[in-house]
Amino acid sequence: MTESLDPKAPCDLCSLPVGVKPCFLATPEKTLGFCCEGCKDLPDVA
Repeated sequence: MTESLDPKAPCDLCSLPVGVKPCFLATPEKTLGFCCEGCKDLPDVA
């Protein structure tokens, strides 16, 4: 299944628009949407 997100939706880390190719990270609570791989990888580091 492919995730979809409004391109104008804010990134869950930096609040920039996620754009047409967002990155996703599934957590037990919800699926997070990010504008780039850099923002997606930061929660894994913390």
